[in-house]
Amino acid sequence: MPTLPFFKLSEEGSHYAIGYGRGKLAASDPLYLQFLTTSPAGTAPLSDGEAERRLCLLEQCCPGMRDELRGLADALGVPPQQLAQLSMGVNQPARGCSLLAVAPARTVNGRPLLARSYEYDTQDELIYSVTRVPGCYAHAGFSLFQAGRMDGMNEKGLCVAIASCQCVHPAAGEGEGVAFWVAVRRLLDTCASVREGLQTLLDLPLGDNTNYILMDAGGDCAVVETLSAGGKSTKAVRRGGEYLYALNHYLSAEHTARFPKRKRFSAVRQEAIEHFFTAHDKVSLDDLKTLLSARLPDGLCCHAYSDCFGTLRSMLFDPAEGRLSVCLGSPASGVWFDADLHAPAGCTTLSVPYTDEPAPPDYWQEI
Repeated sequence: MPTLPFFKLSEEGSHYAIGYGRGKLAASDPLYLQFLTTSPAGTAPLSDGEAERRLCLLEQCCPGMRDELRGLADALGVPPQQLAQLSMGVNQPARGCSLLAVAPARTVNGRPLLARSYEYDTQDELIYSVTRVPGCYAHAGFSLFQAGRMDGMNEKGLCVAIASCQCVHPAAGEGEGVAFWVAVRRLLDTCASVREGLQTLLDLPLGDNTNYILMDAGGDCAVVETLSAGGKSTKAVRRGGEYLYALNHYLSAEHTARFPKRKRFSAVRQEAIEHFFTAHDKVSLDDLKTLLSARLPDGLCCHAYSDCFGTLRSMLFDPAEGRLSVCLGSPASGVWFDADLHAPAGCTTLSVPYTDEPAPPDYWQEI
């Protein structure tokens, strides 16, 4: 049976030191090393002026990221300009995700809860990270392009996760700004509440199509939809109710007026979530785990790895308790563990078996 090569990494120190350590880790994988040290297919190397502009923008949006990329570049033996190009985004297939937040009024334990499912192919960056940098909040989550983050929870209980809407409308060249992995890292590093996180997201220049979900230990929750089209970016905020969810399509009136369509798989997941709340008056962590583990169309799990739609991880957040539970690979068969923000520095590798199955042929159909 094939396996997914995950890393569990706990890192502590300056931004530069963490970047340098990440570079040494990346250099151990020849394919990933090649990806980081060569220009993306069909692109030309950045000019010195453009690279400097991008590095300055990254630092403005996420203080410390430039030093982290410099450490990464030094360990890889490439100029930081190379990583500036990657960190602004590359042309990759859209990822499939599900995000579901439940308010205390609708949970069995009376605490806010958040569930997250993440789907992609097996060539993803499979690094679970605990990161402690002086002057930043400690956090646990999954990295992208090493310095960026796709999701996580910090020591203050702020939880953040994203769902891409690139499959609705590709954003390449449509808007000026940074990508979601820069924004999520900034939120985890510097924000203690949804109020702070919302202000940060609304202030940041964001240049892709992404749904963000934020929840804090006090139960506040929000979804921020970003849309880059026609040379500019717009943001819409959804709040309120006993539950909120975000998938791979837009739900705000502002954005659905322009892009009302969705892929069938995203609509099927919306139906599964709505059916879940019809069937449950009060929701427990075990209920959410069952929803994450059940296979589509009944739940949120899928094994279509070759079709860019295999579950690589599932996450359950209980921010009032400071608890983040993670399952690597499919939750239908995987083992869960709890994040430890105080884990000693070090790295372990895990080989997680997976089964590849074709996706239903209509799942990528636009409806």
